[in-house]
Parts: sequence; C-alpha cells; structure tokens
Amino acid sequence: MQLQNLSFATRNGRVVLIYAFFSSLWILLSDHLLQLWFGDSTPLTRFQTIKGWLFVAVTSALLYVLIHKSWRSLQKSYNLLINILEGTTDGIFLKDLQGRYLVINPAASQILGKSVSEIVGKRDIELLPADMMAEVLASDRIVLETQQAHILEESFVVNGDRRTYLTSRNVWRDRRGQVAGLIGITQDVTQYKQVQQALQESEERLRLVLQSMPVMLDAFDGKGNITVWNQECERVTGYTAEEVVGNPQVMQLLYPNSTYLQTMMEQWRSGGNDYRNWEWDMTCKDGSIRRVAWSNISDKFPVSGWAAWGIGVDVTDRTRAEMALRESEERWQLALRGNNDGIWDWNVKTNAVFFSVRWKEMLGYADHEFANDFDEWYRHVHPQDIAQVMQLMQDHFDKKTPFYISEHRMQCKDGSYKWVLDRGQALWDTTGTVVRMAGSHTDITERKYAEAALWQSNQALEERVSQRTAALAELNDHLSAELLERQWIEAALRESECKFRAVFDQAFQCIGLLKPDGTALEINQTLLAFAGTTYETVIERPFAELSIFTASAGLQEQVQQAIAQAALGHLFRSEITVLDVDGNLVTLDFSIKPIRNEADEVVLLISEGRDITQRKQAEEQLRLSNERISLANAELARATRLKDEFLANMSHELRTPLNAILGLSEALQEQVFGTLSDRQRHSLQTIEQSGRYLLELINDILDLSKIESGRMDLQLATVSVEQLCESSLAFVRQQAHQKNILLHSCIPADLGHITLDERRMRQALINLLSNAVKFTPDGGEIRLEVQPDSTHQRLQFSVIDTGIGIAAEHIPKLFKPFVQLDSSLTRRYTGTGLGLALVRRIVELHKGGVTLESEIGQGSRFTLTLPWKKQVTPTISWLNTFVEADLSRLQRVVIIEDSSPATSQIARYLSELKVCSVIHSYGEGAIEQILRVMPDLVVLDILLPDMSGWEILSQLKSHPRIRHIPVLITSVIDERSHAATFGAADYLVKPTSRRQFQAALSKILASSIESSASPVTHPPASSCPVLLLAEDSEANISMMVDYLEAHGYQLILARNGREAVQQAKTHHPDLILMDIQMPDIDGIEAIRQIRTDSHLMHVPIIALTALAMPGDRDRCLAAGANDYMTKPVSLKELVNAVANYIHAHS
Repeated sequence: MQLQNLSFATRNGRVVLIYAFFSSLWILLSDHLLQLWFGDSTPLTRFQTIKGWLFVAVTSALLYVLIHKSWRSLQKSYNLLINILEGTTDGIFLKDLQGRYLVINPAASQILGKSVSEIVGKRDIELLPADMMAEVLASDRIVLETQQAHILEESFVVNGDRRTYLTSRNVWRDRRGQVAGLIGITQDVTQYKQVQQALQESEERLRLVLQSMPVMLDAFDGKGNITVWNQECERVTGYTAEEVVGNPQVMQLLYPNSTYLQTMMEQWRSGGNDYRNWEWDMTCKDGSIRRVAWSNISDKFPVSGWAAWGIGVDVTDRTRAEMALRESEERWQLALRGNNDGIWDWNVKTNAVFFSVRWKEMLGYADHEFANDFDEWYRHVHPQDIAQVMQLMQDHFDKKTPFYISEHRMQCKDGSYKWVLDRGQALWDTTGTVVRMAGSHTDITERKYAEAALWQSNQALEERVSQRTAALAELNDHLSAELLERQWIEAALRESECKFRAVFDQAFQCIGLLKPDGTALEINQTLLAFAGTTYETVIERPFAELSIFTASAGLQEQVQQAIAQAALGHLFRSEITVLDVDGNLVTLDFSIKPIRNEADEVVLLISEGRDITQRKQAEEQLRLSNERISLANAELARATRLKDEFLANMSHELRTPLNAILGLSEALQEQVFGTLSDRQRHSLQTIEQSGRYLLELINDILDLSKIESGRMDLQLATVSVEQLCESSLAFVRQQAHQKNILLHSCIPADLGHITLDERRMRQALINLLSNAVKFTPDGGEIRLEVQPDSTHQRLQFSVIDTGIGIAAEHIPKLFKPFVQLDSSLTRRYTGTGLGLALVRRIVELHKGGVTLESEIGQGSRFTLTLPWKKQVTPTISWLNTFVEADLSRLQRVVIIEDSSPATSQIARYLSELKVCSVIHSYGEGAIEQILRVMPDLVVLDILLPDMSGWEILSQLKSHPRIRHIPVLITSVIDERSHAATFGAADYLVKPTSRRQFQAALSKILASSIESSASPVTHPPASSCPVLLLAEDSEANISMMVDYLEAHGYQLILARNGREAVQQAKTHHPDLILMDIQMPDIDGIEAIRQIRTDSHLMHVPIIALTALAMPGDRDRCLAAGANDYMTKPVSLKELVNAVANYIHAHS
C-alpha cells in the first residue's frame, strides 16, 4: 500500500513563521504610524511595543506545542491504520468517484494478483477481466446512487486455486460530508461455501433417506406443528406433506373422534416423549382406519429444530392377524373344551411346554399346580416307560416315523398311574433342527384294563384250546369233530377281537350333541349301548326323554333344567345316579357345555357322561389311604422335630465346651494371664486349631441338615463378582503360601454384579479352594477362573488345580455326605467328606449346578454354574471418589520392591492416578532414596533380597525428617499386627488387585488409618463399665470374666435367668451378656422381663447361645436383644461389640 506521508514538522514551522511575520509587520507598522501620528515616541509606546513582541513570541511557542502534539496523535493513528490494513486477512480498498484506487492493502492486492504499487491510481477496467467488469461496475454504481451498502459475491483465481470472495461496498465521505468515493472490504468465504454446499448435500441426502424409509416418520416443532411427513406417511394415510406440514388442524384430520384424540393427547402429555410401540388408530384420507405403532427416538437421536420426532410402523395387518389368531385360538379352545383329550405344545429349544387345563386335570392337577416345562413332564412318566418314550420321540425327531405315538403311564397327583395315548408331530427349521412339537393326550386307562381283561380271556381260551388239542391226541377217532370245535373257538376269538377294536375306536364316555332346545343331533355308540336304545329312536327327539333319565324320579326335570341353563351359556356339571340297561345303579360325571360361535351365541350343546362308579369307590379307598398317610405324616413330623431337637441339643452341648476352649486359648495367646514361652504358645495354637476344626465340622453338619430339611433360606443380594472372588481367595492365601503354591485368578473386568447369597456362595468357593490347597503338592498351582456365558445367561466359577486328581469311577460318589474316596486318602488328608456335599447343595439352591473334570496325577477342575444376567451399570472411575484435596496430596510415591511384576503393577495403578513413582529394588540405599525424593507415600515390600523390610520401616519411622510419611506394606505373608506395631499406615497381602490397592490409598489419603493389629477397644481409663454376665457354665464364666476384667470391665454374675433379671434391676449395668439356655427361666424369657422395666429398656443386651438352628437369631432379636453371637465366641469380637454398644449407649 502507498500513502503520501506529509511532513507535519515542516507544516508546523511554516505556520509559526507566517504567524511571526505578520505579527512583526503589524507591530512595526503600528509603531511607525504612532510616530507619524504623534511625531515622537513616548515611554508608553516603547512599553507597548515590547509587550507586543513578547506576546508574539509566547503565542508562537504555544501554537508550535499544540501543533506538534496534534501531529504525534495523528502519526499514532496513522501507524495503527497501517498495521490494521497490512495485518488483516480481509482485503480493504478505497476508490475515488472516478473508480481509481487510492488505498489498497496487501490482502486485496493478492486477490487481484498484483502489487500495491501496480494497483494504486488505476481503475478496475485496467485490472479485471472483461467477464467480471460488468458486475463490479454495477455494484459500484449501485453504491454511489443509493449511498447504501451493497454485497457482491466474486470469484478469483489465486495461486492457481479458484477462491470465492464476499465484498461489501459503501460510500466514504470527506470532512464536509460530501461523497468522495467508495470503500470496500473483501472476505474469503471459500471454506464457508464448501461447508455450506456439503451441508446442503447432507441435508438433501437426509431428506431422501427420510422420505424413502420403509417406516413412517414425522417430526414436530416446539409449537406442536408437524414439520416432517415422509413418503411412507403419505402412502399409509393418503395425506400429502403439503396437506400436513404446518397444518394446525392436522390432528383433527388424523383423529376425527374428539374423545379418542383427547385420550391420546392426555396420555402423550403425561408420558411426554418417552414412548415405545405406542399403538393408535389413525383415520386415513379415504376414511379407512389404520393402526400405527409409534416410537419416539428423539431422546436418543436429537435433531436440531425438531422438538420431537419418531417413527411409526403400520401394524394394521399384524393386528388383524393377531385378531384372527385369537379368534382361531378361541375356536381351538372351544374344541378343546368340547373334547376330552388334553393338548400340549412343546418348545424344544427352551423346554417350555403348554399343557391344556384338561391335560392337567387328567392327572388330577389344577392349572397352577403343574409346571409348564419338559422336566415336570419327564418326572411324571413311569420310570419303566421313560426309555421307550424317549426312543420313540427321538425316532420321530430323526424323521424315522411320520408321527410320534406312544402309550405309556403317567403319575397322577395322588401317586397312582394312568395309561395315556400320547400323539404329536414335530416342526423342523431350515437346518433340520426340531424347534417345536405339539400333540394330544388321551386317557386310555380303561382301555388298557379292557385289553388286560381281554388278554386274560384269550389266555383262558388258548388254555382251553390247548386242553382240547391234548384231548385230540388221545381221541384220534374224534379228530374231525374236535377240529371243527377248534375252528369255532378261533372264530369266536376273532369276533371278540373285532368287537374290542370297535369299542377301542369309539370314545369310552357317553357323548351327545344337542341343539340349544335340547333336541339330539348325534349320539355315540357308547351312550346308545348304555341306554339300551337305537340311533333311530333317539335322533331328532328330546335328549331328556332318554330312558336312563326317565327311569329315575326327578332326573328328567334336572336334565331339562341343565339344558336350559347351558342354552343360556352356563356350564352344567353334576354327579347323577342312573340305571343302566341291566338295571344296575351307575354314577355318572354328567355335564352339558355350551358351544358358542364368533358372535358369542350358543349354537350347540355337548352332553358328556362318564361312568365314575369305580372312581367313587376308589375315592373311598383313597380317603382311607389319606387317613393312613396323615398318620404317617404326623409320625414323620414328629421324627423331624426330634431330629431338630437333637441337632439343637448337639449344637449346644458341643459349642458350650468349645466356647471355653477357644476363648481361653485366645486369651492365653494374648498373654492376658501372663507371658508364655514359645512352646506354650505353639501348644495353644494347636489347641485352637483343633477347636476351630471341630467348630467347622459342627457348622457343616448343621448347614447340611438345614439344606436337606428345606430350612435354609438364601439371603439374596446383588454382589460384585470380583469382590466375591477376591474375598474367597484371601481366605486360603496364607495356606497356599505355606505350601509354596502359586495362587492366582482370571476374572474379566466387566462382569459387574450377580444376585446370590454372598456368604453361602463364598462358603462354597472357599470349600473348593481349601480342597485344592489340601490336595495340591508343594510348589503346585491353583487358579480361580470366571467365565461369562451371556447367551445362556450363566456365569461359571472354576477352581483349577495341579493336584493329585480323582479317578473317574470315584467322581459319582464324591458329592455324597460323609464319603471319603479311599482309606489311604483318609489317613493322608483330614476331612469329613461334608465340604463338597455342601457345595453341591448350596449351588443347587441357587438353581445352578456343579461339574468336575479330573485326571489322576494331572489335577482337577471344579466348575460352579450359576444363573446370571449381566447388569449393565455405569463404571465409575475410582478417581471420582477422591476429593481434590486428597489428590493434590499424592504427587510422588517411592516403591521399594524387588519383584518386577509387582513393581510394574503398582506403577501402573499409580500412573492411572497421574502419580509419579520412583522404584528402588533393594533395601540398601532405600532411606537415602526416600530422603532424596521426599515422597507423599512409600510402598514397601517386606521380603527384600538384601535386608528385611521391617528394618527399613523401623529406620524410616525413627528418622525425624521422614517419619511422617505414610507407609503401605505389601507382602505375601499376612503380618498386619507386626506392621501396625512398627507404624505402617496399611497392609496388603499379595497378590493384590486394583480395587484393594485403591481402597488402601483412599484410606490413607482420608487420614483414617486404622490398625488391624489392635481390634480390641478398651474402655476409657477414667470409667469402669459394669457388665452383667448371665451364664451357667463355670468354664465359660471363668474364661469370660478373666478376659473382660483384663480389658477394664467390672463383671456381675448371674447363673440362671431369674437371677439375671434380679441382678439387672438391682445394679442397672451398662451392658448385659445373656446366655440363652439357662436353668429356671431361659435367656429369651429373661430378656423379655428385663425389657418390661422402664429403667432397663435401653440397656444393650447381647445374646450368647450355642444353638445354631433356623429362627434362633430372630427369636432373640424379637425378645429385645440388640445383637446375637453364636458360641464359641471370639473374645476379640465380643470385646469389640461390647465397646461399640457401650459407646453408642453413652
């Protein structure tokens, strides 16, 4: 750009000289004139002259200063303008009225492809090609004529690339306000145009996609008006987009019924945009009604400008098909009700089976009493028939037979068996796999009885034939006559068989088809034979006039009333007594059922009569049998009660001495009664281990008894799979370490949670892991593996070891209670054989299963399969659980660890937290490294190659500069108490997980470090809480009194329930320890009496009992106890509980 740079300094000098010249001239002329006027100068005149010269000099100086200041301001504005013009990427130019460029910046000159000097002073006609001149000159003319801004889109080739520019022109005026030319600003909008074009193309593609979608799509703006109406909407409704979009009355067009529309809008307002498959009847342009299922998806895929949008599917045909299907099903159900056969429909893939009500009634079950699954049917087939039935079914599945037909026995509700004729046909998919089979069930018990009778008759006939044949051998002269007799017998036999076959082909019950007015339409042969009449004498005559009804007084009127009742649509069913053709009294299960057409009109009546005389006799026998069964059940209940009482007493009698044994051994090991030698401590550990083993045995026996008696209720809860596995592994980690067994796990990170009884399932996993440790040699390997099966919604927990293995012939008896595989194992490995039995029972209670794969000398794989549905829950980073203050405290961590995998794991966990880690692999130099780094935390391994980690921890805590730094211990050995003694902040047993490591950091950062080495809480030294101990066992009294007094408590004793109540009212203790089984009155009654005293209502009571049967805990808490502890009681846990309750009560 080129601008004329005037010299403001020169201009200022000229102005001052001119002003001084004229001032001096004025003074000289004035002085000369004064002299000429007065003829002589006076002192006054000279003074005025001097004053005038001084005035000129001063004003000239001031004028120069003002002009110079204005020049500097103008120069600054000029430099700013130059920087703006040269620095902007937009082109700026200035033209005069003749179109000559006065000013142009480099950006604008680059667009024209010339330098600034080549452009200034020239016009567009000299610079632009002819095809652009017309538009540019026209734009300039419009601006000058209208004196308003004008915007022109121009295209130039810059550096070989065609670019699009947007130029805004306007007039510029001189200081007098006259138009002196025009000014323009040019902006490169190439990218904007490209984006705009891409957006238009994208919108056009979207419009085409939406228009061509095979589903209906509509969209609403914020005012509720439809803004999008695609082609499928037009096709289904007949209304075009022009008729619908923006039409405020469109809802009245589509839903002309105002009540229907109001109902729909109310549901829409109440539910908002949250709807899926919302079906409504829409009125089309031609007046037809179409049902459309709408689903809102704007919440998942919001579109700008659309307040709501959704897709609709025309489900009219489907709805009509469903209606037709329902009508067909209703007709099918009518046929079922009119037929005596049972119907079944089996989904082979899912094993779900539909059994009709009649099917279940055949076996004596109500609809809800028989489960609709294949396993339930399988359990009811006679054990002797099931193999043949399954083979017939498999032959049909393999297409060896066109139909499945089987005659077999089914167990009824009362335990008896019925013969049934089972018929069905399978349905195969395109791959040849059976997906479904349906069929019918017919009761053929009476036929079978008839066949048996016939068989016996045949046997008798054959025996007679044999006898006659033998006679023929003796009487040769009568051979011809005997042969004729033999032929006659065989003919009689064939005739008998034909009669039986005819009876077989007909229904065994008496059936009549009637008009609503009671006229007989059809009568089966069974009824004709029963009544002793013929087909011709009955048809088209009143059904109530049959001889079997008219022979008994009042029966004909009862049948007529039943027909009238059925004609009104009501089912009639009753037991009636009639005379058969032989004059015998027969009891019939008689019913008349109405059959309706599609209009729900009664068009036919079905009369059915079944001879239940034998059944009535059998019911009497059944009543007698039930009385005997009731007596047997009462005896069984008594035996069960005696068993429960025995288990409760056994639990009490065994737990009571165990409480004293374990409690005293625990107190002695804590040196409550004095110091111990190593040999004494070892002996006490042996006593405690033996007692714990006996306690586990008692618990296993009781748990197994609870499961087998059906009294174990699962406490189901949602449990983290990873946490369940980690807690189970922690239980056996120390045992595995002692045998140098590698213990690790393989648990996917995204399993989430599973619903189960956490304590029971942990018990099952610990049993399997403990067995694996027991039977795995030193140096072996054990792995806990979890595998999800989302397809079948199952989760598999596998415990895999490299142990001794199990022979195949021993596997079937492995899960039986109290079973050891052989005597050699019994001598080498301790155990009762209850663990695996408990595992199987617990898993089966969870609707799961246990499998075992094993090979001698190679190891075993126990797999627990549990039902599981993956619960999609948002994964919340552990970092979010920390407050900013805690995160800011943790900047640097020193890791003192020699194991490379362990250091990599911890460093990775810290890196996830954006924490810098420094690794030191030896004990030597560790303190120096800590002093050099001054970390916020030290992670220390105990088993270092050159020195003990305890020594490093001791040095660190004794150094004044670094003893404030928290230390996190990691080790394969659990020595938490030792760590707390040395001042460690927390302790982790390897292998550890991310969750455990993060939890430990959280604990440390929150400054809530608690030492697990001293779980017993002592009462304040200034107070001495008073405890009332109600206990009748002297051994338990001695043990608990010594231990509690050693921890600062004062004890009051009561040796029976009545004494406990009196002592409580007398001394008002701070807490009561109440044994449940005591003489005089038991502990539960004692608790009730104590709670009736207003002064003792809030005193904490801990119930102590050796009972461990179901309901014990609930009964104690219901009586008023605050807590419940089962003997043998851990003294540490007891003192903890006592301290917590006293603290809360105070």
